[in-house]
Amino acid sequence: MAALCMHSILLFATTNSHITGHVTDANTHEHLGFINVLLKGTTIGCMTDESGHYFLKNIPLGQQTIVFSLMGYETKEVTVNIAADSTYVCNVSIEETSYKLDDVVISFSKYASKKKEISTIVNVISPSVIENTCSNSMADVLGFPEG
Repeated sequence: MAALCMHSILLFATTNSHITGHVTDANTHEHLGFINVLLKGTTIGCMTDESGHYFLKNIPLGQQTIVFSLMGYETKEVTVNIAADSTYVCNVSIEETSYKLDDVVISFSKYASKKKEISTIVNVISPSVIENTCSNSMADVLGFPEG
């Protein structure tokens, strides 16, 4: 019975292997804070601090994949081979990306009206109109009083 208990303890013992490093923007080379850093297929993860540094501890031995992600940046995966009682340094640079969204349609009326009674009129307002009027709201852009 003692041998069985000892075997169970060895199966669930934590490793003394770690991964550390930093994440930078590929274009500006500035450190990126608050990047998600996850060990794929596990619950091990963290977020980089405001200076872009991270530390993952008690990493399982063998081949592991680290996933770096943040909205507005390409997700990057790095595969490393973790040995016993080691600290692996993994510094990465990630590329900024953009997402194209569909056009946004905003419609409103100066006066309250029933939906069935409204005839649809579409106007396009360019960004220069918003900038030139120093507007804080759509009511300012269209010359409507707020309220």
